[in-house]
Amino acid sequence: MIHRYHSDQKMLFGGNEREMRNWLLPNVLSSDNLNYVKLNRSEDACNQKDKQDFIVTKQAMCNVGLSRSQQQELFKVLSGILHLGNIEFISDDVTGPCEIDSEKQGVDTSVNAAAQLLGLDVDALTRCLAFRQITASHKRRKSVFMKPCLKDECHTRRDCLAKLLYARVFDWLVGFINGCTMARSWQSYIGLLDVYGFESFSFNSLEQLCINYANEKLQQHFVHNFLKAEQDDCQSEGIPWQFEDFTDNKTCLDVIEGNISIFALMNQQCKLNRHSDPSSFCEFLHDTISSASLSRAHISVTSPAFVVHHYAEKVTYQVDGLIEKNKDGIPAELVDLLKISSKKFVQQLVDANVTSLQSPSKTKGKKTTSTVVSKFKNSLDSLMATLHETTPHYIRCIKPSLECQPDSFDNVHVINQLRACGVLETIEISATGFPTRSAYSYCFVFFLY
Repeated sequence: MIHRYHSDQKMLFGGNEREMRNWLLPNVLSSDNLNYVKLNRSEDACNQKDKQDFIVTKQAMCNVGLSRSQQQELFKVLSGILHLGNIEFISDDVTGPCEIDSEKQGVDTSVNAAAQLLGLDVDALTRCLAFRQITASHKRRKSVFMKPCLKDECHTRRDCLAKLLYARVFDWLVGFINGCTMARSWQSYIGLLDVYGFESFSFNSLEQLCINYANEKLQQHFVHNFLKAEQDDCQSEGIPWQFEDFTDNKTCLDVIEGNISIFALMNQQCKLNRHSDPSSFCEFLHDTISSASLSRAHISVTSPAFVVHHYAEKVTYQVDGLIEKNKDGIPAELVDLLKISSKKFVQQLVDANVTSLQSPSKTKGKKTTSTVVSKFKNSLDSLMATLHETTPHYIRCIKPSLECQPDSFDNVHVINQLRACGVLETIEISATGFPTRSAYSYCFVFFLY
């Protein structure tokens, strides 16, 4: 499901009548048949704001150099993704082949609309979603055949195609904006990093694990950078100071990303390329990793789960679906389907770094499995390398309450945020040294008179 803060809701409420016809979404607002977007029709004020925001969005696109035709091509792809989400399959037998559920209202319309908007042949699209390609090699001979997919597999392939397109649109848009706004040459730069917020819900999965892992890395960088600055100041002033009492989250990071860690064991399971039993993997995790930062879930948690002792707080992660999400395999036939699209823009989306989209990859003659956590870790490592080369300054944004209303201040909620992002410990560190500091020149003038 795509939330309100993405462009789809603004596009659906902000597009004019002509644009909605071009995107094949003329009656979408009178229907509840949008599986990827939860429309909010009850708040007229919010919907009016979506219309205004969409006008601002289109103007911002023009400002960075996106032509009107490029914008329309982009919105057509987004509309095609919305229609993909409405494609559903049916099977007469649990283990039998699937076909489009034509009896369900709007499904055939969405199939044809998705194919038209993405420049694909309808039969090729449905065949690619309902059948998977299997390649069998024997000595020098190679056989390729198509195997019918089960109903759940068809829906997984549909979602995989939608996610692939959405990710490539995002990457293309970021690359375009960077290309238009980047200076041709520079000696130094100012970078802005919007840090992830720590997440802990009633159900936590791979998404929360990655986000909280990033928070741990950034918190470690913050603490080390701040402690180093304090230490340098004290040493320059000849003030003795010990740092042993302050929290170090290295053990938590070792549990998540170390040689024998949650990420390592998840990737190991993905290499086996078979169904992973949640209970077995959970026991394997606890038997393999021995650390104070990892513990078993509370007895009240009935599903297989583990607890990571993060810097901010303990978080319980459910194992169910964890390995499947980590596989992130993009079937080659889905990429090949988009490459023969009649739309130049769709071809351009998948032609860029197309080798990195397909999984598995080969490194030095060996087949390696590309996973979500591997990609996320590599991206985060690259970010941390950049941060280590810069002089950081920090701005902590605190939400006064969950009500999002003026003059509303929740003490407990604020304290929890301050503790989670390390502000309270930062204050303790400052108080241990000399928090009130004045330049020598100021002190000289002040006490002279």
